[in-house]
This record gives sequence, C-alpha cells and structure tokens, in this order.
Amino acid sequence: MVDQEQFSRLSEELAAEVGSLISGMAPTEGNIARLRNALDALRGAASHRALFARLIAGEEPQDLEAAAAELGVDPNGEWAVFAVETNRGDADAALGVLEQLAEGGGAAAAFKTGDGRLALVMEKPEKSGWEEMHAKAHVISDMLSTEAMVGARVGFGTAAKGLLKLRRSYGEGVAALSAGNIFMSGETVCSYEKMGIARLVADAPADACRLFLEETFGDFRPSQLGEEMRNLADTFLANNLSITDTSRRLFLHRNTLVYRIEKIKAASGLDIRHFEDAMAFYLGELVEVRLKAVKE
Repeated sequence: MVDQEQFSRLSEELAAEVGSLISGMAPTEGNIARLRNALDALRGAASHRALFARLIAGEEPQDLEAAAAELGVDPNGEWAVFAVETNRGDADAALGVLEQLAEGGGAAAAFKTGDGRLALVMEKPEKSGWEEMHAKAHVISDMLSTEAMVGARVGFGTAAKGLLKLRRSYGEGVAALSAGNIFMSGETVCSYEKMGIARLVADAPADACRLFLEETFGDFRPSQLGEEMRNLADTFLANNLSITDTSRRLFLHRNTLVYRIEKIKAASGLDIRHFEDAMAFYLGELVEVRLKAVKE
C-alpha cells in the first residue's frame, strides 16, 4: 500500500530542492554540472555518474550486472577512485574540471558525494599500479589549481576490484585525506597505502592517545626536545637506527651524534638506538600531532 503522507512529503521536498537549485542560477560550468546530476537522479538515468554515485553512497542496484551491461561496463573490472576536498564554495568550479577529466574517454564520472566531497571514478588501465594512480592524483590536483584556481587535496586508496568495491575504495581515499590533514598538512595528494601507522593514530580515540603519552613519557613530551633534536631523532629513525648513516646525513661526528642521542634518552627515558624505544618515540610524535589537531 502506498504511503500517501510519505509521497506528499517527498514530493514537496523534491519541488523545493528543484526550485532552490534553479532559482537565480548563473550559466556556469559548475551549475551545468549540478543540473546534469539532478537530471540523472530525477530520470533514474542509466549513466555512469548515477550508477557510481549510488554505489559509493552504499545503494546497491537490485540487478547490478544488468545495469553494468547496459552501460557496457565490466562489473568485475578494476577502478581508480579519487576523493577530492576543496575549500568551501569551490566545489562547483572543481566539479567542472573533474568532469572534463572524466570525459577524456572510457567509463568515468565525477560527482558530488553525500559527505560534501567530490569523487572521480575512472577505469584503471591494465598493468597500472600505485605509481600511476599517484601520478594521476597529482594531475587532478594540478588541473584544479591551474584551470579552476581551486585549492584542493586528493586522496586515493587501493583500486576497486569490481563495482561493489567502489565504496570501500572511496572510503580509503577519505581516510587518507583525514590522516593527511593531521600529519601531511602541506601535501595536496594523500595515499591510503602510504599512510602506514599514521592511519591508525588518526583514528585512535583521543583518550587512548593521552594515556599512551602518559604511560610512555610521564610528564615529558617529544615536542619539548626542540626542532633540532627532533630532526636528529627523525633522521636517525629514517636511517634505520644507523649511527653511521645518520652522522653522514647530518654532517655530524659519530661521537657528537651518540652524545645527543644520550641527551634524548635522559630527557625522554627512551633509548632510540633500540627498536622498541624508537617505535615508542615515533608514535609519541604522531600522537602529539594528533592531539594538537583535536584541540584546534
């Protein structure tokens, strides 16, 4: 039986949405993209944009294989999914650029997502890997900057192996952006696969982070060492705890480096020449940055 009240409410909401969408709109590329998205939704159009948007939103069509066949898409093919964040007010201009990229050939689409971001879904070329996806993400970022004058960040995860994995891949891109906002604020491209431990720290509850610092460092915090000593510790970790390689990289005498590592030990209680202490120190640095982001 038809729910008349629900039908009436949805009809009113749709009319209001269409009215607000069209009222006072200027004929810009961004507005053209918005109208196209709205028409797809209203018509239930068999388009890549409509199908991909539904899948990323978590809405699985009843007959996915039939919908894919109608579009000439392999439901088990591989897809590159890019999540894009822009400054408030820049989404329409950015969407126009992403649509140009999507129109470059093959099955691809760009659209707004329910979380306020943009998504670009493209067929993944055979034998392409992380390097190609990373390069494509930089192309997207550069085009948004040069053509739309939009500041944007692009996140991407592992390739989606099949249409049903589009949502997971998009979610990984969003997770990369979230972690990147904390630990890689100067980067415009964030890769889920390369975030490593930072992903775990970004998702860790703030209370757990505070407890880790207290149990590991007591009243001390890694930031108290100062920039020069933190740089020394980070370089030492990046060089696999090698005294020889680190002293060469920092142009320090071996004995000077050992003396400064001893100072870090005296201040923090951790001897970063040992793997477990080195990992605890590194996590402490990440956790401090994470908690600072929470306060801001």
